[in-house]
Amino acid sequence: MGSELLSGFRMLDLADEKGALCGKIFADMGADVIKIEPPQGCSTRRIPPFVDDLPDAERSLYFIAYQAGKRSVTLNLESPDGRALLEDLVRKSDFLLESFPVGYMESIGLGYERLAELNPRIIHTSITPFGDMGPGRNYKAADIVSWASGGPMFLMGDEGRPPLGMSLPQAGLHAGAEARRKLVYSCKDGYISTVLAGGSGVGAISMKGLVEWMAASGFAADWMIAKDWSTWVPGILMKATEQDYREIANLEDRVQRFFDTMTKREIYAEALKRRILLAPVATAADIADDEQLKARNYFVRVDHDTLGRTLTLPGAFAKFSLTPVGPGRRAPRLGEHNGEVWGGLLGIDSARLGRLRAIGAI
Repeated sequence: MGSELLSGFRMLDLADEKGALCGKIFADMGADVIKIEPPQGCSTRRIPPFVDDLPDAERSLYFIAYQAGKRSVTLNLESPDGRALLEDLVRKSDFLLESFPVGYMESIGLGYERLAELNPRIIHTSITPFGDMGPGRNYKAADIVSWASGGPMFLMGDEGRPPLGMSLPQAGLHAGAEARRKLVYSCKDGYISTVLAGGSGVGAISMKGLVEWMAASGFAADWMIAKDWSTWVPGILMKATEQDYREIANLEDRVQRFFDTMTKREIYAEALKRRILLAPVATAADIADDEQLKARNYFVRVDHDTLGRTLTLPGAFAKFSLTPVGPGRRAPRLGEHNGEVWGGLLGIDSARLGRLRAIGAI
């Protein structure tokens, strides 16, 4: 059962991966989201991985996840007839989402002024890397450029070597004093992320709990047991002493050897009891099997007749107490709804559709 929160509203989604999630959120809430793709298909159809590792426009797991719930039509914006079709759709829509370079929509005669002339209530959202004004307005950018220009990549990688790109948005950033500290430790079946830092508040509570746990298994040094963790803030303001460095190295080595004796599940379960600030580094399989996500029925099963199987997909961006939210149907095949939209919504007959297809407009 689909959501009815935005039932009756229509979005025209012309965006690539920069806007895919935005359109999906609207679709999850019941809006009629029409994914407008070039005849060769949206670039998100070519983003790996692919189902069964077989590259194909209908098998991109990225597309399957982020375009679920949308309808798909093909349209060539470089064609005058294609642009005329988009204008007709704008008259019948509420939102237009796109991620073209700054000035592209104006160059084809479909800037905001023209869109508003066609439909005064249209809401036009343009997603660009650096906005539509200023010296960077025409800069090109992939995801890694956004991470680098925003600063977070400064924290990633080894000292003295080039920074690393982030694979996914991070829950928090660490100040310069911690940039050289070890944040990830291996264990029996994966990795654990934790920050070994004292100070007032939760840091001292976490360190005290960790050291007590280590001491019970013979991994804590005498200096660690005797340490007042509420006053231990090594390297504050980037002024670490030689003693700080020795303690950090010894502490990290002992924690590493301690974690190597246990699994992620064992470490996390005990850490929760002892109020220790750490978390297992989850793999895709871990997330799929997460007890909390299962309890909240986050993942949804969607029949995918194109692939001949039922897929487990990410659920909605939020959960409402009464109103269902989430993908009501699988991601569309390329141009699957040309008949529904061009024929049904705009009333174009089959003969004209054939001509439009022949001249490359759709």
